[in-house]
Amino acid sequence: MNSIQRGVTAGLPSKVSHPRWNTIADSVRQLPPCWIREDFLFWELCWKPLEITDSARLDAVLKLAVTSGKKLMLNVVPCPFPDAEEWKKRVGGAWDPWMRPDFRIWEPIRETLGTAIDYCVRKWESLGGAKANLVFEWYNEPATGHVSGGNADKEAKGTWSPQFHAFCNYLLVGSNAVDFHGYKLVGPTLSMFGEGDAERQELKTALGGSEGQWWSKMQRRCVNLGIYLPRAAKSADEASDMYRVELERIIGLMKGLAVAPAKSPIRIHEWYVSKPMLGYRNGECEDSFRADCIVAIGEVIASYRDIEAAFFFTHFYPPEQVKSPYDDHSAFSGPARTAMVRFLSGKG
Repeated sequence: MNSIQRGVTAGLPSKVSHPRWNTIADSVRQLPPCWIREDFLFWELCWKPLEITDSARLDAVLKLAVTSGKKLMLNVVPCPFPDAEEWKKRVGGAWDPWMRPDFRIWEPIRETLGTAIDYCVRKWESLGGAKANLVFEWYNEPATGHVSGGNADKEAKGTWSPQFHAFCNYLLVGSNAVDFHGYKLVGPTLSMFGEGDAERQELKTALGGSEGQWWSKMQRRCVNLGIYLPRAAKSADEASDMYRVELERIIGLMKGLAVAPAKSPIRIHEWYVSKPMLGYRNGECEDSFRADCIVAIGEVIASYRDIEAAFFFTHFYPPEQVKSPYDDHSAFSGPARTAMVRFLSGKG
């Protein structure tokens, strides 16, 4: 069996004071030894340049990982919130799109991010965390029209903007680059697979051309697996067979990217299994069937030597958070929880 690193999104609330923080943190503690993925959100840490103004959530995440025997991947998004007063003063007001900040604050961002990474590493090591057990993931899903890529009004969906590449170069390349202290840095995440023109646009623009030097700082390539089966699966085996076809296509495209990190292994930023993804667009299949498919698909993913790590996506939120079958990625309880634990334990 391939020795894949198995993980899950922790799904912790944005504030330690959230009424469900302890409930969700306890659910993470009870998981078997595994990796968890959480966000290292610049705008939660740094409301002023060169100053960490609120480390409570980061501190809690680091402590939770170490004390519960988990390994941790932190998704680094180096953008201040545009309405934070001290940052607005640098540019004379808020900026848009804020995920690609105004060049006038690039230098304080670089300095502040360095301060934040220094703090994170010191805290991790003070808690007794091992270097091999903390990984930083760079800038999740930067394509236009996705999580961190801004809107598609000015650029084709799937575009990795030249400004994004220039921003990454400024932060990561040269004598003043942010220092990750020898900790592994991976990413960013390609996310448009299966979306036609957006996929083609992303594959073309993710490279960055002459502005793509920053790729040399990434030790692994990352991908988001939002795979929808072409028809409704009738069994878990059929679901995993259909999934495998698209997975192999994506692996081939990821290995073919003309960027500096090694062609393989790659890392799965997130993989999802909702009922609509299994072909049941209105959620018209049983929870137990979805759970069986989670187990089967998880073992398909784990079988590929080209994959180093895979993180199952769940919010760990209870049913009232779900507004439609497309929202329901939860493995907070029930059959899906059991299936997720089987994946994390390697007992598929």
